[in-house]
Amino acid sequence: MTIIDEKGRLFGWINIVDLFVIILLVVLVFMTVRFFTQKRVSVEEKDFYIVKVRATNLGPEIAETIQKGLPIQRPDGTNFGTVITDPEVGPTQVYVTTPQGMLVPRAQPKMMDATFSFVCSVPQGSPEIKYGSQSLKAGATGFIESNLTKYTIHILSIRSISIEEAKELTQQTKEGDETNNTQSQETTTSEQSEDTNP
Repeated sequence: MTIIDEKGRLFGWINIVDLFVIILLVVLVFMTVRFFTQKRVSVEEKDFYIVKVRATNLGPEIAETIQKGLPIQRPDGTNFGTVITDPEVGPTQVYVTTPQGMLVPRAQPKMMDATFSFVCSVPQGSPEIKYGSQSLKAGATGFIESNLTKYTIHILSIRSISIEEAKELTQQTKEGDETNNTQSQETTTSEQSEDTNP
């Protein structure tokens, strides 16, 4: 008995080309199932945190870039978290020495501070929240980045939350963004219609 007959069938049973196609389809189905299974597991195997920070010494135009829904990116450009609160913006407080040698706070009118919170995730069981080469810890200083710019921050607090809370906060943030975008579009449309009316 020949392995491949004159019609190109393997052991007289199946065409060799058909066999390769079947093997290819089985491999593709296996890889697809594995990809989606791993993706679901990787989402579930994370610890989530709310990090409250104060970004300092910002120019007014930089302070305005911090908004609810702003994505926080790692230095390599991958997603790290999302801003979940509207920032509290005020003049930067600096400390100056009086002639008597005392340190007193003064407002720096040209620079702004913005206090806000963002939600982030790390692999489950991680002993620390790593952001690039730095560890985020309450009381520490460092930096975070968005797709717009880099912010120098002072970390005020870190609180652990469940995956359900993280999903809910992210969903609320997205819904808030869509509402704000709709309102701003309506405002722009009404302003344009007022401009066109004599």
